[in-house]
Amino acid sequence: MFVAQVLSRSGNFSFNIAQFHNVFSKFEKNNLDLLIFPSHFITGIGFRDYHPRLYSKEKYLSHVAEMIEKTRPIDAKILIGTDLHEGHEGNHILLISQGKILDVFTENDGLVDLSDLKKKKIFTINDGRRVLVLFFKEVASANISVDFLKDIDVCLVFMDEPYYHGCIEDRIQTLEKYQKVTDILALNSFGLAGEKLYDGTVLFLKKDADHEIFVSSPFKEDLYNLNEISSQDNNDFASLDYEALLFGIREFSELNGRRSYVIGLSGGIDSAVVAALAVKAVGTQKVKALIMPSQFTSTTSLEDAFSVAKNLEIEYELVSIQKVYEVFRNERQIHISEPSLADENLQARLRMLFLMYEANSENSLMLNTSNKSEILTGYGTLYGDAAGALSVLGDVYKTEVYKLATLINQDKPIIPDRILTKEPSAELRQNQKDSDSLPPYPLLDPILIDIVENEMDYEALLTRYDTTIVNRVLHLLYSSVFKLYQLPPKLILCKSSLKITKNIFYPSECLL
Repeated sequence: MFVAQVLSRSGNFSFNIAQFHNVFSKFEKNNLDLLIFPSHFITGIGFRDYHPRLYSKEKYLSHVAEMIEKTRPIDAKILIGTDLHEGHEGNHILLISQGKILDVFTENDGLVDLSDLKKKKIFTINDGRRVLVLFFKEVASANISVDFLKDIDVCLVFMDEPYYHGCIEDRIQTLEKYQKVTDILALNSFGLAGEKLYDGTVLFLKKDADHEIFVSSPFKEDLYNLNEISSQDNNDFASLDYEALLFGIREFSELNGRRSYVIGLSGGIDSAVVAALAVKAVGTQKVKALIMPSQFTSTTSLEDAFSVAKNLEIEYELVSIQKVYEVFRNERQIHISEPSLADENLQARLRMLFLMYEANSENSLMLNTSNKSEILTGYGTLYGDAAGALSVLGDVYKTEVYKLATLINQDKPIIPDRILTKEPSAELRQNQKDSDSLPPYPLLDPILIDIVENEMDYEALLTRYDTTIVNRVLHLLYSSVFKLYQLPPKLILCKSSLKITKNIFYPSECLL
């Protein structure tokens, strides 16, 4: 068996079929009897959400016909997923051999009719092994018993599960009970659809005494000959978010036809981490930084911003916002020396203007650097530091940003130690600190995680945290919910974000 962990793009039939030809040519040289592509491969993940009324049927059918014809010379079977078959939308797996479609396996949305399942979803490969085709939602529905699979040689499970913290472990837990009676081969879709990342991971749970498991490297294209791999988990799950963000940044630029990014470097940890991720994802030549000090920017922040840009070897430019800031205040006849909240927000918006002008001039995309802790508590300026084409850290809590920084620095020092240790500050007024407006992040983040990720109720929160702090955090959540509707798309890393997080928080009479 030959498994293709390869990327496909929604509605981009030419790219997807080119990917098929590349894989198939390698498969032919290995003289194996079965080649497996992910579900949705031909159309790309998310096709049904975006393209059904816009796609060219003629172009799609010509590519599929070309792909099927490619299989004519070899006596092997190929499984490949598509959202379209004979005019019907749905999750279809085509079984192809020698220039013909032998069968089509269609997802039943979790409603499995066990009485005729084996008749409809079993085929035999050249060595005589019986292969049962299932979809992960069918398996997860718990309608299929272990005994049901006893006479199956290989249970092949097609997944289209978006990535989130712990998803690999959750998938394994769903599948491993069947490992007692048969080999389990599961492969996930691979691509970016909206804010959802699909990791492409291949799982091979071999029926044996030790019940060992092979887990491929998520978010990386590869081909696997199952006769040669060793059954072991070869991943450090702690670093998966890092790989997910790299993939998301890289794929977002490809999908939007913009190969370069612009970012504002402040000398703080968030912008340093985003810049480093962008460079790792698309290369030093495709990232440019603007360093935009005001009269409130400290010398150390300027030095740290320069250090990050130089360590990353990216192009950077110093653009002071102070003169423009003063011109605006003079025009509006603002004479107070201590900046108001409006003046603080003005600085953030001026920086956005410079960044967006640069992005437009260079046909680039502006990367947003706000983290999830700031976003949830409204600690950001609409049309200022909340702006951008892509929110890289939009699903990363502030305390987790530091963990990403540690991964970034593990090969060589990119982010200076001073950035990692100094107290976070927006530097929009003299001696400003984030803790002036928010609880300290080591206290704030656990509360936010319990509210958003763990869905903990109010009474349970009070058993863990001080009542005053809990009420303060809830007030910040409720009073800034309008900002959530106006943020750039993010790269989803948390299971909670797969829901409509913009609708979680509404004013509560007891808290406002």
